[in-house]
Amino acid sequence: NYREVAENLISKIGPVEYTVAEDGSILLTADVSNITPAFTKGGAKTIGGAMKDLAEKYNAPELRDEAIFSDIDISGHVSVLIHGEDLKDDTNISAEIVFVDNNMKSYAGTEILEYAASKFEEMKAAAKAACAEAGIDMDDANKQIDDSVSFYMNKIKSAKSGLAKALKYNRTKDYSESGNFAGFLADVNKRKARTRYANKKDVPGSGVEIAGLPTVSKIYNELLTELNKAAAPNVVDITAEDLGAYLDELYDLNGTVSNGKGEATAKFADKEEADVRAYFAEAYPDYEITAIYKEVTVNGDITALSNGQITVGATLKRVVEVQPIVTTTTTTTTDTETTTTTTTTYKEGDTTTTTTTTEEVGDTTTTTTTTEEGGSDTTTTTTDTVPFGQTTTTQVVTTAINYKIESVPGFYLDIDESFNLAQVQTVSVSYDEMILSYDEDGVEVNKEVTAAGESVDLLGKVNFGDATPNNTYTPDSYVFSHQVTLKTTEDITLPNGEVLPAGSELVQTSGEKVSVTAYIGVKGDANLDHNVDAGDASDTLAWYALLSTGKSASDNIFARNSALVTDAADILDHFACFLCDVTNEPNVDPDNWCKMKAQREMLADDATWILAYYSKKSTGSEPGRPLWNTVQGL
Repeated sequence: NYREVAENLISKIGPVEYTVAEDGSILLTADVSNITPAFTKGGAKTIGGAMKDLAEKYNAPELRDEAIFSDIDISGHVSVLIHGEDLKDDTNISAEIVFVDNNMKSYAGTEILEYAASKFEEMKAAAKAACAEAGIDMDDANKQIDDSVSFYMNKIKSAKSGLAKALKYNRTKDYSESGNFAGFLADVNKRKARTRYANKKDVPGSGVEIAGLPTVSKIYNELLTELNKAAAPNVVDITAEDLGAYLDELYDLNGTVSNGKGEATAKFADKEEADVRAYFAEAYPDYEITAIYKEVTVNGDITALSNGQITVGATLKRVVEVQPIVTTTTTTTTDTETTTTTTTTYKEGDTTTTTTTTEEVGDTTTTTTTTEEGGSDTTTTTTDTVPFGQTTTTQVVTTAINYKIESVPGFYLDIDESFNLAQVQTVSVSYDEMILSYDEDGVEVNKEVTAAGESVDLLGKVNFGDATPNNTYTPDSYVFSHQVTLKTTEDITLPNGEVLPAGSELVQTSGEKVSVTAYIGVKGDANLDHNVDAGDASDTLAWYALLSTGKSASDNIFARNSALVTDAADILDHFACFLCDVTNEPNVDPDNWCKMKAQREMLADDATWILAYYSKKSTGSEPGRPLWNTVQGL
């Protein structure tokens, strides 16, 4: 029955949607429809089962009335934000998970467990109230209802207890004697045979087999496709099978877990060993290489998991173990001759020199550090460019129409009826000679103009057609940035003689549309959840108080309760501040659409009006422009 309930719950979770941002961050979201019926209509060992038994036992059919639980709505959406942009400055990636209920209240980490427990308490209270109204034996009713949710409540307690134990757990395990990754997997299966999971299917015997699992390869390929779309023209061409083969090359595996932080290391052969030896022979002639290998370290940190945050990372280093060559000269003098003997020996004791090269994905700086134990440190730094993967490009010399545009981003409300043409600073078209570069998939990755033709100014001859912020806004996603395509307002004769009719989109030869960036959101939405509530008013008031103490707007985050904003310079933080500058809208400042947060004068009235709008909306008023005008007395 528990399995049936679990399958019912899973069916209530919508498909996972993910967005890869230009900065490398990844947002995954999934809607959760109301799961209350999974417990109130379920079979045995659920509240629904208990109510059914009580209804039959006491001939009280009213206990099967679905209306008993109508006020309990467990729905919302789950969001996971992976901070891939962290890789620009670090080797660690942080992530956070948040559940937002149907009232748009956010829960993170252990708050999600507390939320679940509170919903079970609400179900129990509603069920017991119905039983009391039916006049049945309450001792019996209380026992059956409490027993029906005890399994789930115990699981919640176990989860909280398990987290507390994990944060105190300490252990070190050395798998180096297993030989390689396959040996490690074999050891895992041996250990499994001695546990309660002995009858479960063994883990695959190699990395290649793991990578070949349908679920693994499907998820990997989908994520790789989205990553390459965002990273173009830089393409990652490592397959799941490549990663599996890489795992099979690992040896000397070991791991350590301590107070919520874990680290695992492994070694593998250095395929550039010959080049490394040649380099060292020339650069360090006084040292003899004893070993060359690479070492990968994977680390994880769950110390902030109670707040819904985890951090994972990986580093890769080349290790060159050497020992210095010591040359000694002994002179022996006799009556007839002087003999000089030169002897080369290896110095005894701890004299191993380790050279470490840190390699990061993409163009990286390679730092070589040489350290002799017992002596002073010597550091040699070499900067080099290391390409991640190779791609084949095709170049085509051609003459084609080429649009050039200079524009600035614009901020808009979902209730606005027009975009601002001031976003377009310059726009022109010319017939240019150019070299177009295409990748292996035929996607244009570069365009180099070798000879520019005569330019035709299009400023004043384009607009956004029938596109408006109102009909462009997408409330069901966490995407606030939109590309708005430019269209002609009159017939335009292009430099090659072709006539572009009025109303036509401006499109480059590559198929890319000529557009500007527009950020569109809900007026008063401080935490960027597409909704206006009391929390948004509170955040706006806190910002007003912060600035009133002399703090700098540029150095502080406005959208402090948004999982989408982690940096004070983030354009989304400026955008959120625009959304809540309600006293500057509508038609107060003509430049409101492009002002950054340091240029804004936030008032206490902003928070007051946001709260008033939320209050009226909560009592049944239709949201939108008319309600805002009523609240602001416009």
